[in-house]
Amino acid sequence: MFQLTTAFSTTILLSAFCYAPLCADEKSDLLFENSIRPVLVETCFRCHGDSKISGMLRIDSREALMQGGESGAAIVPGKPEESLLVMAIRRQADVSAMPPEKEKSLRPDQIAAFEKWIRDGAHWPETAKKFEHQLHWAFQPVHEVPPPTVHDSEWVRNDIDAFVRSKQEAASLDPTPPADKQTLIRRATFDLTGLPPTSEAVAAFENDTASDAY
Repeated sequence: MFQLTTAFSTTILLSAFCYAPLCADEKSDLLFENSIRPVLVETCFRCHGDSKISGMLRIDSREALMQGGESGAAIVPGKPEESLLVMAIRRQADVSAMPPEKEKSLRPDQIAAFEKWIRDGAHWPETAKKFEHQLHWAFQPVHEVPPPTVHDSEWVRNDIDAFVRSKQEAASLDPTPPADKQTLIRRATFDLTGLPPTSEAVAAFENDTASDAY
């Protein structure tokens, strides 16, 4: 009984001294990732991001929000009542509403999350120093990119091949040899139907000499 009690007490002490701060950080991370970042990305970034910066305000870092824009600091950590961001999402009469469209106003629970986030110090996780949309290709502005010039131009059949071959050449890699027709018809049929091709289909493709057979 004494050993069990001692072990239990040790566990409690370790939890109190070692794990409590980690739990607080985890809660702050969860609040930011679940309730703050999604709103900033989906609602605010279109007007305060890379391609457009309304009112000289950026919202992609804690520092940017604290620096603010033409109207001053957007957030005052620890003081939601003094933070312009909170006033804006509350749609107070003396500040510019965010988002501007009333029908897109934040829900009460979203506003409460921002108030709590700022009241707790506006914690910004280390992993969120740069928003994902700043790094991920899917969130980059659309623009035309010319195909790169490659040494092995004979291998390239289209613009996508040029990008692929460029990366291969940069890594000193050689492309695999072209697949034979039986392999091609199996790949295509499995992709399109989920089933292997019939022997008749394989034979027909192998005997088809047209340039657009595939």
